[in-house]
Formats: sequence, C-alpha cells, structure tokens
Amino acid sequence: VTQNGIFQNLGSPTGVAADSKGNLFVAGFSDNAVYKIAPDGSRKLYVKDARIKGPIGIDIDEQNNLYLANYNADNVLKISNSGQISVLIASVKKPYCIHIKDNNLFVSSQGTNSVIRYKL
Repeated sequence: VTQNGIFQNLGSPTGVAADSKGNLFVAGFSDNAVYKIAPDGSRKLYVKDARIKGPIGIDIDEQNNLYLANYNADNVLKISNSGQISVLIASVKKPYCIHIKDNNLFVSSQGTNSVIRYKL
C-alpha cells in the first residue's frame, strides 16, 4: 500500500534523490544543507557544511555516495556514504541538475549553457 504525504519545513527544497535503502535525501537551498528522510518518515539533518553553498541538483550512485550541484560555489561536491565531503569538479559555472547513468555523472551548467559528462 502506497501512502501519500508531505514533508514540510525544509529550507527551500530543491533536488531530491533516494538511496538503495529507501532513504530520501533533499537539498535545502536556503539552509545550505542536505536532509535525510528515512522510510518511516523521520527526518534529520544529514549534512551542513561551510562548503555547501546553494545546493540544487542531487543524485546518488550505487554505493550510496551522494553528488551535489553546489550552485553558489560553482562546483560539484561528493559526499561519501560515510559522510566525507570533497570537491569532485572544481569549476562548473552555476551547476543545476545532476544525473548518474552507467558510471557517468552528468551536470547541467546554467552559466555556460552546457552539460558536462564526468566519468566516475
């Protein structure tokens, strides 16, 4: 049985992605944070860090690593499944959407009107 619902009080939610365990991750643009919503509906702050500046697009790979289009910092962050944050792509002008397919990360760049393909 599918249950509908609304998850409220998220700081300007933008991108959403789910991991292999059924957790939903939500980028909070105005909070510069990522929230984690468990299958039971409980919510917690997953990560908030000074390097996160205007997160928009988000996706998760098969190892449950999270990738984040960091719009106001002009980069793409990788947040490992253990919570380590690193800059994956250092200069992407206004990254917006992210999609992972066949071990490739695709990132739309609003600032250059292009899409970047990055081999993972």
